[in-house]
Amino acid sequence: IMISGASGVPVRGDCCCILELNMQRVELLPAPAPSPQWNQSVVLALASYDDCLHVSLAEYQRYSPNRLLGTVDMSLDVLEYYDHRRT
Repeated sequence: IMISGASGVPVRGDCCCILELNMQRVELLPAPAPSPQWNQSVVLALASYDDCLHVSLAEYQRYSPNRLLGTVDMSLDVLEYYDHRRT
């Protein structure tokens, strides 16, 4: 998975991106808002095409829990059609 960035984030501080797939969780390093850029590749194990990728964007808090800004669930069943191609 390639995470490039976000735009128009309504915070003044840093943002972090959190990816979750099954029992796997990856939190990308904080990047400055309002247009954080991560440009990072993440490898997660896909058990089934029925899995769902959960992506969260949060305001990074150094000494307290991050403040959730939004989430999206992405169905990965479309990858089944690209079985022999790079996606």
